[in-house]
Formats: sequence, structure tokens, C-alpha cells
Amino acid sequence: MVNRNLIRLCLMAGLVLTISMASAAVALQAQVVNVQLSDKQYVSQKWDNTRGLPVNTVFNVLKDETGCLWAVTEEGLVRFDGVNFRLYNQDSVPEIVSPMFYDMKRSSDGGIWAANANMIVHAKNSRIQVYDARSQVEGTWITSISEDHEGLVWAGTNNGDLFTLKEGEIQKAAGWSEFKNGGILTIEKVSDGILIGTQAGLYKKSRGEAGFSEVSGFTGLEIRTLTEGADGDLWVGTRTRGILHLHDGSVTEINEESGLKSNMINALRLTEDGQVWVGLGMGGVQVITDDE
Repeated sequence: MVNRNLIRLCLMAGLVLTISMASAAVALQAQVVNVQLSDKQYVSQKWDNTRGLPVNTVFNVLKDETGCLWAVTEEGLVRFDGVNFRLYNQDSVPEIVSPMFYDMKRSSDGGIWAANANMIVHAKNSRIQVYDARSQVEGTWITSISEDHEGLVWAGTNNGDLFTLKEGEIQKAAGWSEFKNGGILTIEKVSDGILIGTQAGLYKKSRGEAGFSEVSGFTGLEIRTLTEGADGDLWVGTRTRGILHLHDGSVTEINEESGLKSNMINALRLTEDGQVWVGLGMGGVQVITDDE
């Protein structure tokens, strides 16, 4: 079983972890957030292409229900059980044409959904299912993926197209064309629907509703990552504005002026004790805590 703290670190910084990380204190109700560094220490372990990984570029990692760690890389989908690495790509799974994987999310059955460049891949334990999307994504590639509350799988592409997978059939998402505006960078299931982050804004499909809507306050922003807290708060990572924290209808901006090392946010993860782990475009990892 992989250590829980180690998994949290991996989620924020790939599989290369720093020995010392920054902690931060944030007053969430204030409009100006002051981030202060501390000397909190963590144990470090490192895996790279000399110790089992096929390549050192890792786009995302997560843990499945068995405790195994999965990674999406330029050379395939990787499963790590704490001792051994197993690589799934065109060499081990003939249905996979391209080795490029960009994103993945947990599936409702305890496995994962992975976004290959031109395939949608479901993995559980050692079983791999491949859904061919080459005809749908010709000229572009799949960048993001998520499963909603009804079991429908959503996949977004680099040119802004949005597809669904249901009962083995891949189709363009109905009603999305009027909202298409830049590449899709992230898709996240939230408590009342799904959120779609693009290069030019944030969009939502609410549960039980047929259409999409634009989320106000994010127009024109490149939304790189987002996550929802247990309290319903939304944390949104942007390319140029740092983190936007949506709480009770108001937005607090956490940025370089507040103490972040970079306004480019690549990853956000929330812990059970309320910490926000922030993977930065430059500057490594910072941790934000509610200091109230």
C-alpha cells in the first residue's frame, strides 16, 4: 500500500518530490489573503526513468480503490503497486495506437478513466478497455476526462470539442458548440454537475439539466485546474490570476501579492483537514491552510 502522505505529494508535483515544502496561512473570509511560509518538513522519495518510470514527464497521478498509484505519461499509462511498475501502451495493448496520455480520473467502479491522445481508456486492476476516438478527434487530441454522477464519461480536446462516452459509443456533446471557446484543459465532477475549464472561461452542466451555462466571474481566464471542497467551496487554478476561491457567492483571489510563488497554477488538491496543496507553474509546491 502506498503511503497516504506520499500520494498527496505525488499528486501535486508528479513523482519527483521535494524534501522541504512550504506551508501557508490564509484567512478565507478576507478579500486580501496573506500567505506566510513555514519550515514544515516531509519525507521524500523519488521515482524516475532510472527506477521504473518509462519517462520523467508525468501529467497526472492518482490512487485507485486498491491503493495502487496510476500515472499518465508521454510513454503510456503506468500502474504502481508500491513495488512494481506496469506500463500500458501500444506495445502491451495493441488497441492503444498512441503512447500519449494526458489526464485521468477515478471511475465509479473503482478503476480509472484515462485520456489517451485519441482513445478513451478504462483501467481496473490489470484489465484494460479501449474506446477508439480517432475518427472523432482527427486533427486534435483528448486533453481531459471525467465521469459524471450518471456514469456518463466526458472527454475534452485541445481544440475545444467535447465528447461523451455512453454504452461504448462516443458522440459530440449536444449543446456544447455555442460555448466552444478555446481548448478544454480540465473537466471535474462536482456535487451538482460537472465543470469544464477552458482557455477562455469556466462552464457548467448542472445535474438534471440538458444545457450548459457559463460560470460568471471567470470569463476570459485560462482555467488550468479546479476542485471542490466538502463544504461546496470551489477552488480554481488559473494561468495568470493565481487561485480563485469561490465561497458563499463571493470570490477571493490568492496570488503572488498574497504570497504565492507563481500565479500559474498547474494542480490543486484538498486534504481532509482543510489544506489546499498547490502545484505551481514555477516555484514548486505550496500548502494553504485555513488559519481562522
